[in-house]
Amino acid sequence: MDPSLYAAIFKEFPLGLVVLDGKGLVLDANAAARDLPTGAGDALVGQDFFNVFDGLEDIDQIRDRFLVATRDGRIQECFD
Repeated sequence: MDPSLYAAIFKEFPLGLVVLDGKGLVLDANAAARDLPTGAGDALVGQDFFNVFDGLEDIDQIRDRFLVATRDGRIQECFD
């Protein structure tokens, strides 16, 4: 598929999407993510995801899953 299609989907997706590096730094974020009530806005890119979203109810579980995924090289999730 055309990479510009993926970029357009990422940009226009109505839910917040972020791309993280292996250390949890935000590499990219769509407009919906930048509009989340974190106060980060356009400054979200380059920030530590887990610090910016520290107030999330499930942030500790998200951090644990992220650490496992970066260690194992894959995300193992089951959505029922």
